[in-house]
Amino acid sequence: MAMRSHRAVFATGFFLRQAPMCLGLWATLAPLSAALVISAAPAAGWAKKEAAKKDSGDKADEELKQKVKKLFEDGMVQYDLRRFDAAIALFEKAFETRPDPVFLYNIAQAHRMAGRPADAAAFYRNYLRKAPEATNAADVKGWIAQLDKEAAGKPATAPLPAAEPPVPYLEPKSKHSFLSRITVDSKAHALIGVGHRSYMAFSLYGMALYVEDTAARRAFPKLVAQAGGSELAQLRARDLAQNFVVLGEFGKAAVLYFTRKLSAKQIADSYRDLLKENLKATTAPALRQSTEQFLALFNRDVAAGDEMIIATSSDGLISVTTAGNRAEGPRDPTLCIDLWNMWLGSKPLSTDMKQTLVERIAVLGQSAASAGAASPANTSGAGGR
Repeated sequence: MAMRSHRAVFATGFFLRQAPMCLGLWATLAPLSAALVISAAPAAGWAKKEAAKKDSGDKADEELKQKVKKLFEDGMVQYDLRRFDAAIALFEKAFETRPDPVFLYNIAQAHRMAGRPADAAAFYRNYLRKAPEATNAADVKGWIAQLDKEAAGKPATAPLPAAEPPVPYLEPKSKHSFLSRITVDSKAHALIGVGHRSYMAFSLYGMALYVEDTAARRAFPKLVAQAGGSELAQLRARDLAQNFVVLGEFGKAAVLYFTRKLSAKQIADSYRDLLKENLKATTAPALRQSTEQFLALFNRDVAAGDEMIIATSSDGLISVTTAGNRAEGPRDPTLCIDLWNMWLGSKPLSTDMKQTLVERIAVLGQSAASAGAASPANTSGAGGR
């Protein structure tokens, strides 16, 4: 059976978005109610307690519905932008929150579009196990058969070269050395560049930019193909390296080493100014709310010598760790893009930082032996405005 386009529309007899599908999702999310048969009129106090319990239950159901709806919508945004791994992570979170088979189908679709036939077939099977009477069951069975054939003839993914061991890497203006590899949220992250931020001739912080090691290294060949080579000048041409980081389906972390004392309000106000477009009345309410939640994470003063880690996961979860104290913020993939654009976008904090924060990106394609020592070869231009 020929595979249909990922934009095929399935007739389910209910509101349906193009693939991945909704499959009556929001109908299934409606709060369920049970009819209570009472043989005698209840006392007034009992009735009030039951009404309060019902109101509480309805509120919890509505909160659950909105949480799953947000995960679904964010997943669809990532899918439509062809960021399939990010979409998968969000659909998985949605399924964990409410195990509706539609999310298994959407995960399968994303794996198929990402060129992973074995994973796609496995999730299609899970979908049919949970929804054996699905109206598209016959189509899905046909796809499984074809995907199994593709998987059987597809060679295994080539192993990645060994990653370099952690070594110090100097940011010259702050005179602080960052490790070339760190662990963030239990995942290894590789250093791809450093930079320095100053304001009115006052040094504020040195910064190191990290990306989730395995996922970024697997995606790196696509960047090389776009750039036409792996030389740094080629990778940074047309902001290819910067866009690779901003839009990449992998975790990222900025480690800020402060060179002067700053209050929590000063830090929050600086990011509020940078994200002011997100706070306008015309901005989508969800993004505006996520931005306020992010700004609320800056609730600790920092001293000279303190470190702060601003991290985003592949599925859009934002966290801030200040002097070892971690706080989780919103899960919003759109806001994640806005955050990394502050340093790497078309209007960066510093044009020098925009370049030096990816000065080491070629290490993603190197083995431990070829990566060599971590004394910076191209940091003389690092600086803030």
